[in-house]
Amino acid sequence: MSSDTDVIVVGGGPAGLLLAGDLGAAGIRVTVVEQLHVPSTESRASTVHTRTMDLLAERGVLDKLGHVPNGGRGHFGGVSLDLTAADPSHPFAGQWKCPQTRLEVALADRAIELGARLRRGHVLTGLVDCGGHIEATTRTEDGVSRQFTGAYLIGCDGEQSTVRDLAGFRFAGTDATKEMLRADVAGIDIPNRRFERLEHGLATAARWPDGSTRVMVHSYGATPGDRTTDPTFDEVVAAWEKVTGEHIGHGTALWLNAFDNTTRHVTEYRRGRVLLAGDAAHRQMPVGGQALNIALQDAAALGGKLVGRITGEGGDELLDDYHRERHPVVSRALTNIQAQTLLLLGGPEVDPVRDLFADLMRFPAVRTHLAQMISGSTVSTSSTETKETTGMGRLTGKTALVTGSSRGIGRATALRLAEEGALVAVHYATNEDAARETVTLIEKGGGRAFTVQAELGVPGDVHELFLGLERGLKERIGDTTLDIVVNNAGATTPTGVAPEDVTPEEFDRLFAVNAKAPFFIVQRALDLLRDGGRIINVSSGLTRFANPEQVAYSMTKGALEQITLHFARHLASRGITVNTVAPGITNNGGPIFDIPEAVEQMAQLSAFKRVGEANDVADVVTFLATDDARWITGAFIDASGGTLLG
Repeated sequence: MSSDTDVIVVGGGPAGLLLAGDLGAAGIRVTVVEQLHVPSTESRASTVHTRTMDLLAERGVLDKLGHVPNGGRGHFGGVSLDLTAADPSHPFAGQWKCPQTRLEVALADRAIELGARLRRGHVLTGLVDCGGHIEATTRTEDGVSRQFTGAYLIGCDGEQSTVRDLAGFRFAGTDATKEMLRADVAGIDIPNRRFERLEHGLATAARWPDGSTRVMVHSYGATPGDRTTDPTFDEVVAAWEKVTGEHIGHGTALWLNAFDNTTRHVTEYRRGRVLLAGDAAHRQMPVGGQALNIALQDAAALGGKLVGRITGEGGDELLDDYHRERHPVVSRALTNIQAQTLLLLGGPEVDPVRDLFADLMRFPAVRTHLAQMISGSTVSTSSTETKETTGMGRLTGKTALVTGSSRGIGRATALRLAEEGALVAVHYATNEDAARETVTLIEKGGGRAFTVQAELGVPGDVHELFLGLERGLKERIGDTTLDIVVNNAGATTPTGVAPEDVTPEEFDRLFAVNAKAPFFIVQRALDLLRDGGRIINVSSGLTRFANPEQVAYSMTKGALEQITLHFARHLASRGITVNTVAPGITNNGGPIFDIPEAVEQMAQLSAFKRVGEANDVADVVTFLATDDARWITGAFIDASGGTLLG
């Protein structure tokens, strides 16, 4: 039997169901195939963090769930950590408790309401990427084979992913060295424990609302061995008694499970028309409650890109962006999970490290950094001096738009802002390859960025820019909040054009790109900018001395400086600063800078006898974007290397 669809999602867990709902909401035909006949009654996960709560609220899932109780303080490797430190003002600051079983029901209801087809009792047995479409074969319990045909297939089928194996994804990483047993047990009455490190191991016990108790236990030095099945209740009873001295054998096991510190991550999230999300793409020990959250954030990031690809808003680069966005984020999460595992399950030999961590966590910057890491907030891993001393960048948690950032000063500015921790929207007009290179450079440095395309100076330019900006922000942080706007993009007058040769068309184009677009970019950004935000307009030293060949260009930059002056007064009540940076002759990679004689001649105009480099200007812009520049607004900053000194 054949069932045509746009997208086949394999796996009806939280990630697959959230993705199916997102696709259905956009009118995409989606079919979910799930091997279980009925929803699981096992709540493998129950912790939901800030970023995930945002995603659920946006989709109306929190309304379906009703009351979601606060989960109290969190931890890092068993060391107490208040997760509200990530962003105390956020309505979902901290962690929340929602058993996976309850979440799956709400996500399934949403997906079905939005048109997704959920096919239970189907085991995937084969898939073929036919180039223009995907063919998936399943088998039901009664032995009937069925074929599903779609444009794309998404593997959300967990750690033992069949999709991953059939499609040939490489699952790199390390095998387990430590194991923890867990069980839900009815009929026992034992004290609650929270990551108690005892002489022989670690123990946790928490009472569920139904009266059963979840126990988790690790015996120091215990290894997984060749385990291929869940532990027996006798194993759990013996381990619990060894570690705590308490006997729980008279209870009834409702659910038994073992998890270990296997750490694996696919080297690519996409192979042709097959993509992965959730535990199919990565395997980690579920400490810190991050596994469910990472999976849901995978699905949310993929949904918008898949919709864009299918509806024709973009090409395959959208799907490649999914890998570029999620792979570094998840890699960092796996690293912090490995660190937590060592702190939590290591024997007495890790006690000095735990004591040191507890001491370091007295510092607010450390608590904020770790809380943001767990909660899903932006954390850059660059090694600038500021971050070495404080553990975080000066712009950590901020978002920025840099126009014209595919090369030159714009690229250097995007790199610096990202290095300081900002999530950067890299705008470009036509050179997509150059913009993607900027994003790649940022990601290699541990930062986060995405591209936004819009040609400025044409009808609808600012609207197009902000559609892409808002979509990119929402996919990555869950809202469209903006902190920094850098108006850097500009058009110039060709060299050697006398004033009398400037045409009305060229004059209008210069003003459209250099003055009109920045004005309406600032205007449009005002609803997104947080109080205390930053606007930096990149002008030119040519507004301060005469160069007749550039009179029209200089007029546009003079207009840009008026935007700075008047908006600085207008926005001061919101704590938003607006400033102008005026570069001089700056190496933008143009061919003239490959001519030594020309470079030497241009260098003589600077007090330092050299031409400027893009980083010289980018550092000034970055300073104005930080809180260090909070008392500067309406200023004209000469970043020309002394060219204007005369």
